[in-house]
Amino acid sequence: MKILFVSLMSSCNQNPLCDYCPVKKWLVPINSQRNDINLITNKDLLKWIDEFLPSGVPIEFTGGEPALYEIDELLDELQARNRHGIVKTNGIKQIKKVPNFQIVTAWHKNCEFPKTSYDWILIIRNPDDNWQDKVNYCESNNIPYKTVAFNGEISEVNHTIKGIMHINSSGQITPCPKCNVRKDLTIFNMSSCDFRPVGKNFSCKACKNIHDAEIFMPDEIKKAMNNYEE
Repeated sequence: MKILFVSLMSSCNQNPLCDYCPVKKWLVPINSQRNDINLITNKDLLKWIDEFLPSGVPIEFTGGEPALYEIDELLDELQARNRHGIVKTNGIKQIKKVPNFQIVTAWHKNCEFPKTSYDWILIIRNPDDNWQDKVNYCESNNIPYKTVAFNGEISEVNHTIKGIMHINSSGQITPCPKCNVRKDLTIFNMSSCDFRPVGKNFSCKACKNIHDAEIFMPDEIKKAMNNYEE
């Protein structure tokens, strides 16, 4: 699946509380973006999407925290254009729900259950957090959720680790489900975005590259996106 990955903000209203955040070192104070000449606008972004992005390509909005951006207006415009995608948020600020975009809200450490709108709750398996209690809460209340590996689950890449590993767009490293025996460690980038913490952008020959959009978007939309051809 092809996807447009858009980081709307380089700031977050949760920073610096999430010490495990994979983009933490690139975040800047919220007020510092207001005078930034490179600050994106809805007008410019929509113009670019209309001119250059094929209609079948979904969009993922992230940050920083996209709720700090004028995202409600943006989602309305994209809904009117029959665009699809997902929004990743920390759930502190409300984001308007529109049918074509799935809101994925991370339930972060030391935070109460998000009181804002969501389609999915994302739970990080942080050993310093009560993540299993969060899973139990979601299950007992019939709340859709997914868990993701904690960045520290594999804290070091060294010769003692054996096997094939995957790294995704958020920097999490997980074992390859199809290949688990190697003489040395090989890490493959399984994301379509330009995030290369391990150097070269290799792709695992045993597995298909999977993007978050394929995990959270409804089946009927995924089918339409996967049938899209340039």
